[in-house]
Formats: sequence, C-alpha cells, structure tokens
Amino acid sequence: MLIFGFGHGGSHGGSHGGSHGGSHGGSLSGLGPGAGTVVPATDTLFGTEPDQIVSAKIYDDADIHPDLWALAQIARVFRAIDPADRALEVAVGNWGPPSDEDFKEMLEPREVNLQYFLSEITDQSVVFDHYFYNLLSINPRSHPCTARLIALSIAVAGMVGMYYKLELHRPRPAQVLPGLFPFLPTPSHPSYPSNHATQSRTVSKLLSDAVAGTAAAVYQNALAALATRIGVNRERAGLHYASDTAAGNRLGDALADKLGALDFVRLLMDGCAIELSSNLR
Repeated sequence: MLIFGFGHGGSHGGSHGGSHGGSHGGSLSGLGPGAGTVVPATDTLFGTEPDQIVSAKIYDDADIHPDLWALAQIARVFRAIDPADRALEVAVGNWGPPSDEDFKEMLEPREVNLQYFLSEITDQSVVFDHYFYNLLSINPRSHPCTARLIALSIAVAGMVGMYYKLELHRPRPAQVLPGLFPFLPTPSHPSYPSNHATQSRTVSKLLSDAVAGTAAAVYQNALAALATRIGVNRERAGLHYASDTAAGNRLGDALADKLGALDFVRLLMDGCAIELSSNLR
C-alpha cells in the first residue's frame, strides 16, 4: 500500500529499488535543484566569496515533488471530508467468511501468475503512480496538475482506507489459509478493504471525471482497466481476497466523488483536462 511514495524505501529494501528510483528521480518525477550526482562530491568547486554567489530566484513550484505537495494538502482535505462519513461507510460495508470467489485469483495455477504477473505485482507493491504516468504519457513538469491529482488521490485514499482497515480488522488470506505462501510478505495491517484497490480506483475515477474531448472514452476505459489490474494483482499475490478488492473499488468511487466536490481539487481537475488535451492533435 502506498500512502506517500517517498516514505517506504527502507522497509522494502533492494527488491523495489527500480520502482523507487523511477518514482523519485529520472524521467518520472524530476529532481530538486542541485541534485543529480550519483556519488556525493568530496568538496565544493568554490567558496562563498562575493563574486561566486548569484542571486537565485525563489524555489520553483514546478520543482516540488507531487507527493510532498499532496502532504501539505492533507489537513485541508480532512477539514472537509470525514473518513467516517456515512456515504463512505456504506460504500465499504463489512466482510464475512471468504467464499470460493475470494480465493480464485490467488489459487490460479501458481506458474501462470509467476510467469505473467510476478514482476508487475512486485513493482506495484509499494508505488504504482508511475503506471498512471506511463498510461497517460506524462511527467510532473509537463503535466503538473495531473501529477498532483494522482498524488493527492493516493495519499487521501491511503489514509481513508487505513481508517476502515483498523475499524474492521479482517485477517489476511495467509491467516485463513495456512500454507498459502503469498508472493510478497503479508503487510502488517488488516486486509479489508484493499488499499491498492481504493487508491487506484480513486485515481482512476478522478482522472476519468477530468478528461474530456474525443479521446475521453479511450482514456476512461484504459484508466478503469489499469485500476482493476492493480487491485487484482494483490489477489494474485495472495495478499487480498476478491471481496477486499470489491470494497476498495466501492470506497474509491465514493471518495472520488467527495474529493471532486472540493473547490481546489476541482481546479486541479480542470488543469488536468487542459494538460491531457494537449497530448492530442
């Protein structure tokens, strides 16, 4: 589960280095001013003599990482949206004994999931915002409103989803089915609802609501398919039941409606529509 993409590197180690590298630097999110050396330089080139100092502009808004921008909006969001809001509570519902459908994806032939999905499952295990970037052919500098909308959606949905996880305390599949041996370590929080589903569905719905024009249907179909795949991959990994995913999808839809009603989020969505329209001739 991702809440803020920059906060999880230590706990997940080397296996996620590639996905974290993409989310922090390089082509996806850019680097802050003065960054970029692979190994720290041993000494500066110059001292602080007056003739070596320039009058720099203020820190450019475009250099602020989208996740950090989203962090600064959290209090603003939760002044307007109560995680215990009745509409959100109804959307989540509650869990019961697992059904055969709950285990379907995780009990598919293991070699099929290993062959076709393991790399993607691993890559999405902590951060997955780069999948939306790739789908839309964007980066934070070319599409700042879109990048911030994605980051804000993931951050808020992660917190709201965690609120319900800690209210409902569903055991993980590995607790119910000993010997399951999930592809990834079981996260240290309850199973219901799936936060990957909640977060990806919130992103997908807000972006879908924002896009307009002749390509809107293409974007919307692709965004919905991506959100579904991110959620189902957690089932394939053996970390979630299908009903966790379904609850996350419902919660994501309800939360997107709440977020989309906030004025500053609506402005982001308007900017997102303009940015994505620039992708087309």
